[in-house]
Amino acid sequence: MSLCLMKELWGIPCPACGTAHGIQFLAKGNISAAFYSNPFSILTAFLFPIFLTLLTIDLIGGKQIFKQFFLQIDLFFQKYPFLFWLGILLVVANWYWNFVKLT
Repeated sequence: MSLCLMKELWGIPCPACGTAHGIQFLAKGNISAAFYSNPFSILTAFLFPIFLTLLTIDLIGGKQIFKQFFLQIDLFFQKYPFLFWLGILLVVANWYWNFVKLT
């Protein structure tokens, strides 16, 4: 049984399929297997602790650092919209990669 609801319901992988396995590979030091599992697993393993730290600071300290962080990201993509579309293209390419791995 898969953790992916999309894969369970429709039998096709989502763009995030393989991320959990990729993080497991990273924890074991196998970067190439993590990348093969899902390239986004490396990005997720890097960003998750940062987000968790910001959220913890917000909850304990009553601050809004996490919200401000995402507002800054929003402003960045408003200033450079081609980077937003490049990100969308990377997600679609990653989704295609997940389909290719099935065959």
